[in-house]
Amino acid sequence: MSLNPEQRAAVEHDGPVAVEAGAGTGKTHLMAHRYLWLVEHKGFSPLEIVAVTFTEKAARELRARVRRVLQGQVAPERVYEVEAAPIGTLHSLAARICQEYPEEAGVHPAFRILDEVESALWLSEHLDEALEEGVPPELQQLLPYSLLEEALLTLLRQPLEAEQAFRTLEQRLAGGQEALERAFHQGRARWAHQVRSLAEEMDGELRKMKSHHHPSQLVNLYHAVSMLLEAAAAAENDPQMARKHLEEIRFLKLPRAPEAREFLRDLKDKARRAALFLPEMGSGDLFLLKHRHLLAEAFQGVRNFLQRRKREDGVLNFADLEVHALRALDHPPVLEAYRARWRAFLVDEHQDTNPIQGEILERLFGEAPVAVVGDRKQAIYGFRYADHRVFTGFVEEVKTRPRGRAVRLEANYRTQAPLLEAVDRLAEGFLGPLHQPLQPTRPAWNSPEPCLWRLVFSGSLPSKDKERLREAEARRVAQEVRTLLEKGLPDGPLRPGEIAILARTWNTLEPFTRALEAEGIPAVSAGGGGPL
Repeated sequence: MSLNPEQRAAVEHDGPVAVEAGAGTGKTHLMAHRYLWLVEHKGFSPLEIVAVTFTEKAARELRARVRRVLQGQVAPERVYEVEAAPIGTLHSLAARICQEYPEEAGVHPAFRILDEVESALWLSEHLDEALEEGVPPELQQLLPYSLLEEALLTLLRQPLEAEQAFRTLEQRLAGGQEALERAFHQGRARWAHQVRSLAEEMDGELRKMKSHHHPSQLVNLYHAVSMLLEAAAAAENDPQMARKHLEEIRFLKLPRAPEAREFLRDLKDKARRAALFLPEMGSGDLFLLKHRHLLAEAFQGVRNFLQRRKREDGVLNFADLEVHALRALDHPPVLEAYRARWRAFLVDEHQDTNPIQGEILERLFGEAPVAVVGDRKQAIYGFRYADHRVFTGFVEEVKTRPRGRAVRLEANYRTQAPLLEAVDRLAEGFLGPLHQPLQPTRPAWNSPEPCLWRLVFSGSLPSKDKERLREAEARRVAQEVRTLLEKGLPDGPLRPGEIAILARTWNTLEPFTRALEAEGIPAVSAGGGGPL
């Protein structure tokens, strides 16, 4: 596949470039060709190019793709260097920094990385001792142990952000009691603004739904949005009444129509969270403001104890890698050494980086040519506190640089035109301003039959017989799969391994597996036990 004009613009740009790439727009293809351009036209060795991806599997795929693209285009020794090139995840990059500069990073020279399970077990083994040593006695008397443990564990999950939060809070409250009350009222004003914004958002979404739903399907949606608008009207002057309206929304019955049902479920969740976070004097907000020094002391004491013990045991978890790598980069000689060694950067899936990872990358970038690829709409994982605003901020910052450039990829190479158009219509309804229409490049569906159809299952079975309805649904889907296998597709036969059935949870997937096996169709279940 050759480069399209947008891909070529990103690949050959001699300066920092931020690429907003929709699904199926050839991101890996772009990354591999950017890598080739850096070697062929900028004269960099693969050992000088850092390529960061989201998973180890993606890193292996990128390394293989780079190797193929370079073969026959550059000197053989450059191709051989790809095997030792720094292509990997952000955590592997952070681990490398900690291993090469353990003293500056403040880690054991021969540290071992704990996986998620090992990290949880290690923490449970040492937490009681850490709390006993690190928490001031005054705070132990003010808070029950369970609440104290929960609060400190929350702070420890993002230690650098917790430190920044304490510093910011202290700055805002430098004026004493008057500043404390002012901060409280500012919090109330922000809460009222959030409630009003939520009401406007959901009212707008409901207006869009009116055109393709019968009014009877939207009755409870009207009630919910009406209560939300009443909450918004009262939020500024009567926040308690506003919260009452928000809490009443949860009692509304969900409608049967799937889209309306999902809308009200989402609205209920947002209203519940809005009600939960109303700042109140005499609640946890006031406790935090009054006892912030004790909380900060407890957080730092517990954190110092755990860091000391980890150094003694020679272990780090994934979050520790980021914190200690950043600590190593605080030393100018370390940062200068890496900037001299690593002269160009490629970052994929940047929307899934967290603020600490974003800071590590920003420090390393310096004036090097950087290509960052991401898509805010695909920031679905929330993996280790990923925040798509890190990517958004980088895109906006690149636009202000003298040689910076932002590129959008919209040509989709994965999906046929009719299906992509249907997905676009659906996405426009719930993504709003984030929606980025994709342009199909694959040919249209070469068949008089539809490429997309909707099966609606309904019945009058009582709620206790929902399982029977689910089994009937699975049998019907299995029959459709059997028909597809027998008829094939316009471009050739179809194999069972080329068909996927997606379900929200493991339990709802099981009936489909049984129904397929009853039809003689081999099926393999994959996934976790929670929502997909």
